[in-house]
Amino acid sequence: MDIKTINRKIGEISKSGKALTNKIVEVELAAMRHFELHKDSGALTRLVLAVPSSMRREALKVHIADHVPVTWDDEKQVFKTRKKGTWNIPGAEQIPFFEYTKESVQKVNLDKLLVPLALIEAAQKRVEKAIEEGAELTGDMEAYKARLEILRSIAA
Repeated sequence: MDIKTINRKIGEISKSGKALTNKIVEVELAAMRHFELHKDSGALTRLVLAVPSSMRREALKVHIADHVPVTWDDEKQVFKTRKKGTWNIPGAEQIPFFEYTKESVQKVNLDKLLVPLALIEAAQKRVEKAIEEGAELTGDMEAYKARLEILRSIAA
């Protein structure tokens, strides 16, 4: 595939992605209104299950549950009606699901990973706590202490 074709397809993806997002928002609001009128959350459930997970399905679930009285049942993969809850469909209209929550970006501090002294201290605290709580320690305590000293000498 040449770059011209790649760029054309990227444009197509952008347009179709925006159209799909707009359609999801439109159907979500209509399904909320249907639920309010008929107390039937089936359309909301079907919408969530139809949305590809790459399209922020979890954000859609949160958005729906925060604006109509339902909760998502992970086991049964359905919305369940809450007895108490607020209706805020105008709020859902103001902020669409894809802007309602932010995707969390994981941060990994490499300076805190594989720090030998911190690992040794964590292991030592775990053993001390287990002893204080009367937990059964299995394994050779003398060999553990010997390994601990070797690791301390390497880490220093």
